[in-house]
Amino acid sequence: MARRVSCPTLIGRTAELARLDAALAQARDGSSVLLFVSGDAGIGKSRLVETFTARARENDVLVFSGACLDLAEGAAPYAPFVAALRPLADELSGDELAHVLGEARQELGALLPELCGSPTSRHDRTERGRLYELALGLFRRMAALRPAVLVLEDLHWIDPASADLLAMLGGNLRHAGLVIIGTYRSDEVPRDHPLHNIALEMERSGRAERIELTGLSVEEVTAQVTGILGTEPATRQTRSLFDRSEGNPFFVEELLAAGPTRTELTASLRDVLLTRVERLAPATGQVLRAVAIIGRGGDEELIGTVTGLPAGELEAALQEAVSHRLLIVTGDGYDVRHALLREALHADLLPGRRNRLHLAVAEALADKNVPAESARRWYAAGHRPEALAGFGAP
Repeated sequence: MARRVSCPTLIGRTAELARLDAALAQARDGSSVLLFVSGDAGIGKSRLVETFTARARENDVLVFSGACLDLAEGAAPYAPFVAALRPLADELSGDELAHVLGEARQELGALLPELCGSPTSRHDRTERGRLYELALGLFRRMAALRPAVLVLEDLHWIDPASADLLAMLGGNLRHAGLVIIGTYRSDEVPRDHPLHNIALEMERSGRAERIELTGLSVEEVTAQVTGILGTEPATRQTRSLFDRSEGNPFFVEELLAAGPTRTELTASLRDVLLTRVERLAPATGQVLRAVAIIGRGGDEELIGTVTGLPAGELEAALQEAVSHRLLIVTGDGYDVRHALLREALHADLLPGRRNRLHLAVAEALADKNVPAESARRWYAAGHRPEALAGFGAP
């Protein structure tokens, strides 16, 4: 069984960590900063924020952290704020807590149910507006005690009420001495996602900044693996890990945990990659699996022939896959965005389905005058005579 491995120190991210430190310095001077930390799943958003908040706590900074829940599980309103503020009583003295809560303690029940009791049953616009004003006051008074950091994780699952409150805080807490950090998977926030418009508008207006995490370099992957193994790996091993993971730290860990001789993906890595596919329309999953078989540069005509989807349904599926950053456009064609996702899609196909897809590609290429590629497809489909004829065998 593969075991999880993890580097004991944060690798790379020097500039990103410096930006977070600068935000805290701004908070100490009385300014508020809203930062969005985005990137693909496994890219290291939480690790970066955890490193920053650990240092902040060592310097007597109030740190509160909460996470959004997967909407499939039925996220309650204000879930990340409730989770973040739950330890408020443990972080503050009795007098400090009374001051932070203010005179409207009972009205804050939606955000602090354990301290303020159950919220009222009304949910109209007036009540929400009142709650948001009270929340502004709460965070202002909290940050006035000493610099404070509010971390909201997994904003790609944010509930509508929390999204509205975040926008309210971002637009009205310019001089409160508060750092708000929101993390989200950029590959799960397409253009029609509520967070996309909120983040974009805040960034355009200068009320927020975005830190986009990308993959580690070859040198940084080497440092990561060295930290895990305790010794510097062979250049060949590092290069293989880098090429397959494309510098994603979590992918590096999973591939390393699987062992140097194992080529198949671990179950946990496969689940991370395929869960996003399973949430999309069935036709989109069909298109993704077809593109994984076709390979780089498969155009819309070829994909349509292989999948058998009508033109309108095919176009909608391609658009969904591109908007969710699972497919990329390569000239006139398409390709699966990440090499490991292609591997996961390919491995997820049953042998019969895989052979039929290769056969469909081979038949579609029959009139394209690409004998070598056509022969390769016939061979993958298990049609040896056609493959040998394509390779020019007598």
